[in-house]
Amino acid sequence: MTSGCGPIFWIAVRKRRDDPFDPFYGAPVLAIDEIGGEEEIRALEYAMHCGCKLIASVHGSDLEEISERPGVKELIEQRRFERYIVLDHEGKPGTVRGIYDERGIRLCGK
Repeated sequence: MTSGCGPIFWIAVRKRRDDPFDPFYGAPVLAIDEIGGEEEIRALEYAMHCGCKLIASVHGSDLEEISERPGVKELIEQRRFERYIVLDHEGKPGTVRGIYDERGIRLCGK
């Protein structure tokens, strides 16, 4: 992971890795912390169209709250994510409160 570079830079670097000697060959996965800006969302859509899988975080209190944010709302409506994992900050930080499918249906959790 690298800091100081926006997601568009890394998506451009990572979208095509055809060299089998490249340490990232065969692993088109992007990890982005706290998506939300319009530029980030467009970059993520571009990466997804190129076949990349995505692990991303969006800060909020629950799935309903984040699904109302512009940009994020469209990604959710288009079912761009396979799973949503909602973490709880009460008690032990990072406790899984719930796991949801692409439709927002709870698969497990409280």
